Amino acid sequence: MLIGYARVSTDDQNLDLQRDALRLAGCEKVYEDRMSGAKAARPGLAMALEVARAGDVLTVWRLDRLGRSLHDLILLGRRLDEMGVGLMSLREKIDTSSSGGRPKVLEPAKRQLAVQLYAEKKHTIGEICRLMGISKPTLYNYVAEAGA
Repeated sequence: MLIGYARVSTDDQNLDLQRDALRLAGCEKVYEDRMSGAKAARPGLAMALEVARAGDVLTVWRLDRLGRSLHDLILLGRRLDEMGVGLMSLREKIDTSSSGGRPKVLEPAKRQLAVQLYAEKKHTIGEICRLMGISKPTLYNYVAEAGA
């Protein structure tokens, strides 16, 4: 289950953007705090951690909504790991519950086409990249994968 957590620092800030992003990501429950991250007591986060079970994923819009400092984030990450709970940040595209790495940009058939265009040497690298909507390093990775 995806468990959302949203926080704003002051009462005049709005949680709507975070709520919408978390719901769109598939969070079934969203816990909230309206207080500075510098305060140790964050009841919404405490509740989210209390309901989280092994296999769940604590999801935040951005990492700065979760931790007061890098040290705090590391400690919380360790705690989640010990609980068997993943951590996902939507903006930074971090997901500790997955095997990692970014998903392949192109589906296999288009990847094969990019490699074929490269092998034919009728087009420049830049043309192939623009045509396929990929970067040069991505193209070279696809070529290397095909050669392996």
